[in-house]
Amino acid sequence: MRLTFMVLSALIGLLLFLHGAEATFVEASFVLHQDDTVEFKGLMAREGEPRSQPVSSQAYQIHLKDTEGSVVEKKNLKVSFVDFHSRKTIEEIPLVVPFLYREDIRTIELYHGATLIFSRDLGESLCNHDGACAGQENFLLCKGDCPSGSEDSWCDKKPDGRCDPDCADGVDADCTTVSPAAKEGNQQRLLLGGIIFLIILGIILWKAVKR
Repeated sequence: MRLTFMVLSALIGLLLFLHGAEATFVEASFVLHQDDTVEFKGLMAREGEPRSQPVSSQAYQIHLKDTEGSVVEKKNLKVSFVDFHSRKTIEEIPLVVPFLYREDIRTIELYHGATLIFSRDLGESLCNHDGACAGQENFLLCKGDCPSGSEDSWCDKKPDGRCDPDCADGVDADCTTVSPAAKEGNQQRLLLGGIIFLIILGIILWKAVKR
């Protein structure tokens, strides 16, 4: 039992070592008016997991659709036009809707009940695959158009030998002057660490099979 736990722990550690990347999510910002007019304010890409709380009311819903027009995600929205402190009616409220990023997401729609009150094609905003890093594209959303180190309003901090102009001083290690010999040494140490890890994992698995 203990050996099985060790094997599972080693496998999980290997996955974390190989990937080590957080999920990407997008925040879509709107202003919703009482008359159901909607202003789209923009998109913001982030790393991590979006915070979401279950909302029982289905008066307002966000639908995310893929390139085929199929709904891939629905979100109930907490909407109230009453100010929490003054209890007075307000004419408009801001909405920030987070969702996990998928390359096949194409359209975002906002419904009030069964009525569609807003729709926007996100394809051009997130990634248009035209080879140019422009608009709201960045390394998180569109690695093909915005490779690591691009000037895309996102500091990716990747060790790629390119100084990312979006990073503050001292954030991107590539922005410091490092000799080629030192860079080669870092790469060799990383490779050696990976090999040692795989050897240890192989020994654990071999002992598990022998037993």
